[in-house]
Amino acid sequence: MANTEAMELSVGENKYSKNIRTQITRLNSLMQNLLTLSKSDEMYGDYKNEEFCISDLAVKTVSMFSEAMELKKLKYSFDIIPDIRITSNKEMLSNVISILTDNAVQYAKEEGFVSVKLIKKDKTTELSISNNCESLPQCEAEKLFDRFYREDKARTQKNGGSGIGLSAAQSIVNSLGGEIKAEYLPENVIKFTVVIQ
Repeated sequence: MANTEAMELSVGENKYSKNIRTQITRLNSLMQNLLTLSKSDEMYGDYKNEEFCISDLAVKTVSMFSEAMELKKLKYSFDIIPDIRITSNKEMLSNVISILTDNAVQYAKEEGFVSVKLIKKDKTTELSISNNCESLPQCEAEKLFDRFYREDKARTQKNGGSGIGLSAAQSIVNSLGGEIKAEYLPENVIKFTVVIQ
């Protein structure tokens, strides 16, 4: 990436440097997801937990994607109940929120929407992230969590998908004793819900 930026300073941006930058970003995302997946497998059920405000964590993590949302002209809504405190692993849950938000932004259709909700239900906390897309995948929703699953390779290549982000999110949530599910809703909407005890 540093070499590409140096080259662009000398000769300007061109289609080749843009392609290199895109591939570097894709490979970096792949590497980060592989590291997250490996760490979650290695530390399954053995995370160090702490009490923290998941409301603040959700706002901070999702806000990092605001520029990407604006570039795609997405409408986004945050319905996050304030001051929800839980005892869990903060770093790993931040990774989950990041993976799900990134996935929603990548696959939301141009000028579509991304919605993030965080609520408290009795003894559980429920986070849901949804987006509308051009068309729903032709597989059962739960298959989206399969490791390295990619329904349309051309489409995922274009969007930078690697087929492991959602698998990593599922592995983390399961190791923290929570639940995660995917579902298809009317008007080509995909919704991911995380339930934490």
